Amino acid sequence: MDLYLLPKEVREKEIKFYLTKQNKFGLPLDSRKYYTKSDWIMWTATMVDNHKEFESIIDPLYKYVTETPTRVPLSDWRETTNGKMVVFQVRSVVGDWKMNK
Repeated sequence: MDLYLLPKEVREKEIKFYLTKQNKFGLPLDSRKYYTKSDWIMWTATMVDNHKEFESIIDPLYKYVTETPTRVPLSDWRETTNGKMVVFQVRSVVGDWKMNK
């Protein structure tokens, strides 16, 4: 059953574009700033059709979780260039992250 909200061609075009915009700690939320939100990255990753692209989107998030210089309970709003927390900490919107590397 195909429950995709966007046509495959649109998803593929978006993912291809997003992969060119990745920074060290994730995909920026929009073109005006370098910050991102982890829930948005996770939702973006669900649009891909293959594991390699999924990992390409998720790997910078994993890098952030393991290398952030901000020592607070897992912030989900952060800078993608330096990994520093912007605002949020331990929010339920992130849900159950399962990162087995």
